[in-house]
This record gives sequence, structure tokens and C-alpha cells, in this order.
Amino acid sequence: KRYALDRIEDLGAVSQANHEQTLPLIYARTYLRAMSKSALLTAGGVAVANSSNDSDTRALGVLATMLGGLVYLATTEKADIRCWTMLPGVAWVGVVDLPEGEHRARILFLDDAENTMYAGEWKAVHGGQHGLDTLIETWPG
Repeated sequence: KRYALDRIEDLGAVSQANHEQTLPLIYARTYLRAMSKSALLTAGGVAVANSSNDSDTRALGVLATMLGGLVYLATTEKADIRCWTMLPGVAWVGVVDLPEGEHRARILFLDDAENTMYAGEWKAVHGGQHGLDTLIETWPG
């Protein structure tokens, strides 16, 4: 027998709204991080430029510091996408009063035409007066 679950939260929409609200702060942190790294690299370039009396050596040192700094900046800046990869898009819940005893149940993800898009594994659940089991399933697609 099939039981429908009720949608309790669209976490994708909540995440998107939160992201839009915090976007200025995200940009500000990114700019501060990049400026801090740039300041350190500039200080390194100045130190290299002042470390030698030979102008060719100084120019080569400054060029190497600048190129190394650009590579460092490009490889160390990365978006933090943990919240997008770890949270479900939508949460659904349902409560079913099963008769006494052990039953097998699984959660199916269906499309609008009732076709199964993903089926969870069968699990044992207990019904009746002392039965209170929880099935949790995530659809990887």
C-alpha cells in the first residue's frame, strides 16, 4: 500500500533566499581575503626588490614573486559550497499508523506521472502500540 508524504520545507528556496541575503557579506570577505593576500605578496616583492643591488636580479625576483603570487591567489580562492552539497532540496514527512507487528517499508521518489525516479531500500518497521520507527531516505539525483 502507498502512503503520500507531505512537503514540510523547500530547503532549496530557503538556501537561495539566505544566499541572496548574505551575498554582500560573501563578496566583502572575498575582497578582504584577496587584499590581505595581495598585501603579503606585495611586501614579499618589496623585500625581494630591496635584497639585491643588481637591477636584473631585482627585476627577476620581483617578476617571480608576482607570478608566484598570482598562482597562489588563483589556487587558494575557492567557493565554500558545503551547504549546497550537504543539504536536501526539499523535506517531506508522513506518519502512518501500521497494524501490530513487523512490516517492510521503503520510500519511493515519484515524478508527476507516478513513475518511480528512485527507490530506497526495504527496511523493517514495527507497527502497533509500541512501534515507532523512522525511515529516512535521500534521493541522490
